[in-house]
Amino acid sequence: MHRSSRPAADCTWPCRRRGHARPAWWRWVVVVLAVMTGRLIGGHAGVRAADTCTDTVHLAGRGELRGAVLDRRPDGGLTVAVRRSWLRDHASAEVDRLAAEDRRLAAAARGDVSRRIERLLDADGEEGTRRGDLLERERARLRAARDDDSEFAILDLAPRAVRRVIPANPADARLARWGWHEGLDDVEALSARRLRAALVEAGVDPDGEPPDLADRLPPRPQDDREWHARLALVDQALGTPVTFQGVGSTVVRVGDGDAGLADIVRLLPQLLAGGEAGGGLLGDLFADLAPEAAGARGDDWLAVARSQAPEGRFRATRVRPDVGAGRATVESVFQVRLPDGTWATAWRDTATAGGDDAPPGAADRILADPRVKPLLEGLRALGIADDATIEKAVAVGVATLAAQQASDARFAALQSDVLRRLDIPRLEMSAE
Repeated sequence: MHRSSRPAADCTWPCRRRGHARPAWWRWVVVVLAVMTGRLIGGHAGVRAADTCTDTVHLAGRGELRGAVLDRRPDGGLTVAVRRSWLRDHASAEVDRLAAEDRRLAAAARGDVSRRIERLLDADGEEGTRRGDLLERERARLRAARDDDSEFAILDLAPRAVRRVIPANPADARLARWGWHEGLDDVEALSARRLRAALVEAGVDPDGEPPDLADRLPPRPQDDREWHARLALVDQALGTPVTFQGVGSTVVRVGDGDAGLADIVRLLPQLLAGGEAGGGLLGDLFADLAPEAAGARGDDWLAVARSQAPEGRFRATRVRPDVGAGRATVESVFQVRLPDGTWATAWRDTATAGGDDAPPGAADRILADPRVKPLLEGLRALGIADDATIEKAVAVGVATLAAQQASDARFAALQSDVLRRLDIPRLEMSAE
């Protein structure tokens, strides 16, 4: 149901890792991650579990669950997302008990958020602001909401309640997610062949990336740290964004709209002089131009950003180019300063791309940029870099642009989820 990155240590919810990290979403509300990546559960009379597109959880007592296994706890317990329509058709005493607990937690979560919103609206400074309008909208929605409004229920199973789990393979799980998105009947019962045929008949490309289903999940209670981080994401989206970009441990604050080619401009001297392991395209000739080794380790770059973010929130992105492979890795983090003065990571993402992943015309855009063109012309005039060398540097620049766009899309999805509903998704805060 959502994708995302893995937070440093404490903030996020349903999100799966891509590359080295991804939005680290709340552990057991890994719903977005599970449904998005395909950890589903299923089964139906007449269809073997292995032939369905969902995971199947056989209960220790009687019956089974079909939906999405979101988390497997070390003690053997599970957290599972199941469509409420399926639950109604497959009711049992155990299932009814789990569903009742889901409704209780959803009611508590909505009550907590409603009280927090009321406190904010009672304070000065919210009226007439974009955030104030959002809070008013959310207050009205929560007042009208019912505990079973969401399409999915989240069920927590104790270890003793689980007899066996049969997971679906990832490709079939993607089909199930498409089926849920399209509202198809009997998704939990159909084989992959039949579900694929139903999606094609509905005009859906079953091989495409399934949409995010985070807004179909029930809320769960959140602590003060998570609520503070959620409001910081709202301010980043609706207010003036606080953004840092750079290479290695060197990051600089950029203005709104300066992303994209701006960091490519700063990257080109690094590519020509240093590369990830040193020894860039021009060896040591321009070593003084390289801010720092692109492969710098640790989170020193985030300390630099924190020192220049009085707003108490920021998104920082750095590039790790691989000149030899013509690829680039972009690491991006969203951090927030908590009320006690400490900082926490609410989102972390890593994206790697090559030149083939970039949109058409990206290289031409870099070469035509007024900040890049003089640099390259000077290198040519001095006989320092030939066209082949510059072409390699621009290729990595193009890869950087592609990786950054992929990371930007995932961060935008996170912000969209938070703006759509302040009670989900669940964030896990990781202390710095």
